[in-house]
Amino acid sequence: SFTKSNKKNLFCQSTFFSVFFTILVLQLNFSFAENKQSYVSIEYIPGWQITDQIIQGGLAFELDTNWKTYWRNPGPYGIKPEFYWEGSENVEHIEFSWPEPVIINQADIKILGYENSLILPIKIFKKNPSKRATLKLDISFGICSNICRLEQVQIVSTLDTELETYTKNLIKGALLRSPKTKTNNIVKTAKCKLFMSTGELWLNHEIYVPLTSKVSPLTIIEYSSRLLAFNYGKVSDQARKISTSVSLSNIVESEGFLERSQIKTTVFFERRGLEINGCD
Repeated sequence: SFTKSNKKNLFCQSTFFSVFFTILVLQLNFSFAENKQSYVSIEYIPGWQITDQIIQGGLAFELDTNWKTYWRNPGPYGIKPEFYWEGSENVEHIEFSWPEPVIINQADIKILGYENSLILPIKIFKKNPSKRATLKLDISFGICSNICRLEQVQIVSTLDTELETYTKNLIKGALLRSPKTKTNNIVKTAKCKLFMSTGELWLNHEIYVPLTSKVSPLTIIEYSSRLLAFNYGKVSDQARKISTSVSLSNIVESEGFLERSQIKTTVFFERRGLEINGCD
């Protein structure tokens, strides 16, 4: 027969397992709700065949209202997207043409990204021009609203070259919104040079803007996709010159050498972008 103490212990054990089971069910329901919720969808959209070896396609990101995703190098506080296509068939490499992003204030911190949607043009180079290619693309990227999430998506698509007018126009429009590679009426001239200072190698960019402009540009300097600088330049009232300098010592130490062609500077100025590849 049970003693009073045994009955009390049995009741405590029963209560414990009941509470534990309730918490477990709640946790499972919460996880299920989180997994069920979809904030973004991505698909490959067909474009056109440039040559027998090169296909122009695109990635269509559709985000829920008030959600955003990030540019290729959004700044020190953004989530840089990563793309891997090693599992693809007959794909040698891929080039991305990022449209001009918007400057977003995220908790009073400026980042570069896209709100609600993004068409990202991708140029796919085939290994063998005479054979069909299949794209298998693993994407790791961030999305943010009131909270931020790291998303991982895999896209598998046979790269047909049949022309679809609607998706072709979407890709063309995104390509037109890519940063320009030539100076224009917003950025008059841009000069790049390498120099030594206190035993270190430095990069300096000088950008000249119109006298009527009062807005400082946002300058991003990258080396082989690594972020080196992300800042607003100060405009000299006399010459309307913005100068940005950054040390390249970490690049030289890690790489052992420096390839000028891998230096990329992007300037966003009055809602327009200018991309400078390499350095003289």
